[in-house]
Amino acid sequence: MKFSAIIATAGLVASAAAKDVEVCKGVGFVDCVPVSSAWTCDNLVSGDGRPFVSGRVTSWGSCDIFSENGCSGISNNMDTEGWSKFPFNVKSIRC
Repeated sequence: MKFSAIIATAGLVASAAAKDVEVCKGVGFVDCVPVSSAWTCDNLVSGDGRPFVSGRVTSWGSCDIFSENGCSGISNNMDTEGWSKFPFNVKSIRC
């Protein structure tokens, strides 16, 4: 009984750590793609080659956005209010 309770608790903590985000190809949260991240660096790949120019955290907290792949280059912070226009095209995210 103790063992299964510990597993269940660990599962809840792990799932709560991931944040849901929308990154968008249009200014003002238009043409958005959902992303889920849990403090790992995620490179954003656009299927049609258009850059991600706006976005917001849709769950809670904040994420770091980056101008280059591998979470490098110029960085900034994004929260639930988001950016209707990022200060740079976002190529990777960590949240």
